[in-house]
Amino acid sequence: MAESSRWGSYGIAVAIGLLVPLAYLTWGPETTTGVSPVAPASPADSAASRRNAVASTICGEVAEPTHGSVQVHDAAIMKRSDANYSGIEFINDSPSAVRITLVVPGSEHRLASIFVSTRQRAVLSAPTGSYGLQVERGSIWCGDTGFRDAVQIAIRDGLNTRDGQIGEVAIAASPDLPTGLSFRFRSKPPASSAAELDSAMGPVLGEGTLEVRADRAGHYRIPGMLNTRPVSFLVDTGASMVAVSRRVANEAGLYECAHWAKVKTANGTVDVCIVRGVNLRFGGFVLTQTDIAVLPNLETDALLGMNVLRQFRVEWAQDVLKISAK
Repeated sequence: MAESSRWGSYGIAVAIGLLVPLAYLTWGPETTTGVSPVAPASPADSAASRRNAVASTICGEVAEPTHGSVQVHDAAIMKRSDANYSGIEFINDSPSAVRITLVVPGSEHRLASIFVSTRQRAVLSAPTGSYGLQVERGSIWCGDTGFRDAVQIAIRDGLNTRDGQIGEVAIAASPDLPTGLSFRFRSKPPASSAAELDSAMGPVLGEGTLEVRADRAGHYRIPGMLNTRPVSFLVDTGASMVAVSRRVANEAGLYECAHWAKVKTANGTVDVCIVRGVNLRFGGFVLTQTDIAVLPNLETDALLGMNVLRQFRVEWAQDVLKISAK
């Protein structure tokens, strides 16, 4: 379909050469469509490895993308500094992995894609506004070309993200439909602000003093661990809590949002996913059951914020930062 083509007043589902009209889809505070509520997603252990084994014989050595991985196609739109951002949570309760792409309404111009494994959920942050969706499902991944056995579904322009709301897209198996999938859209309010969240924290383990010298830019960086994922923490006394990028959160397996909060950042107002129960390690210290914020466009791996720093005695002497157990 050419970029300049305009779709009609209905979305179109494309499956094995068959065109099937879908209802015009939108979400608002009370808007839902189609399917029953989706139960909380559970991990699928071996399905991806079996698919990769088949794909390696057909497509070469091509691994399925990491669950929750995001590819930005148009950074000028998706990383604007003058926009408010809203989180879109995709819940895949179908037996197939899916690649979901946001597009400009009424066109095939791609903005960003996210890969969601079967029985899993993942979050994509986007400027508030209207979008179309391209959904692709399959079982054999062949790299940049996508699924070798792809079934494609196009939803024209009914996706409206709103300031102050979190969008939720639930995908379920529907054998009676030609595409095999059905969708439910709804929105929910985030927490009012990060300051209103109770920041949970387990005991601080370890003793002694950690000394860190400033780098050439005057920043203090500390190597550490987020669960089992190595990270470089940037000490930030202006951050109310530990924050990580969406990429780091995905790699650390942090997908479940206990709360959402609307916060102001240098890139505008964003809806932030708050994850609880994270184990954090740096120097000789271990903090258990820590709350962290997942920022969609954080340019560094992780910020070491005040919900952790206030648990220590922090001192500066010239260009040396000292963090000591209380």
